[in-house]
Amino acid sequence: MTSFVIFILGTSIASFLTAWADRYPKSILYPPSHCQTCMTPLNWWDLIPILSYSYLRGNCRNCQSAIPLSNLANEIQGGIFAYSCWQNWLSPSWTFFLFMSLMLSHFDRKSCSFPLCFWSIPHCFLTLILGLQYSPFFLLCMLIFYIFPWGIGAGDWAYLASLSLLLPLNALLIILQLASCLALIDYWSKKRKGALPFLPFLHDACLIWLLWSHFSFI
Repeated sequence: MTSFVIFILGTSIASFLTAWADRYPKSILYPPSHCQTCMTPLNWWDLIPILSYSYLRGNCRNCQSAIPLSNLANEIQGGIFAYSCWQNWLSPSWTFFLFMSLMLSHFDRKSCSFPLCFWSIPHCFLTLILGLQYSPFFLLCMLIFYIFPWGIGAGDWAYLASLSLLLPLNALLIILQLASCLALIDYWSKKRKGALPFLPFLHDACLIWLLWSHFSFI
């Protein structure tokens, strides 16, 4: 029973972070939760993580507009993160980072950017706990690519700076290469044009690396 409650707590945290990212810079508290298309206020039973999406088949109850599948994916991931932490498969630092990663990737998927405060505050918190590690190098790259925009964005370097607090350099290189492959596959398969949000692929690559390494963290 406790494990189920922990899983639900994780889905609720992920649902809240997703809604916050969707509504930023507007208030997360007012107006109350509503459909982004028809603006109809949502009932409490429309806000139950995973279950509401499944029951409504991914559509608004009122206007039938599609609810992004990424919302459901985020809620499932949040539940898994919380449960994994409860089972000691993930450290608290990793769990905190993955929730941050979930929110930043959702921001980036929407607008190819994210508000600095949603990265800097968690990053400083992780640095106080884990130390600097390799992060100064990636922070320098972030500054350079912010001044001279080219290729990978400054926000992606910021993400790697946070990830470097948790992983050795060789693991970071594997994740970066895997994310690049995922991005290329997505770009070619969907025939995308223009800027490609890279942070969601870094997030996915990080999860794949964690699974591949059998949750053997450093």
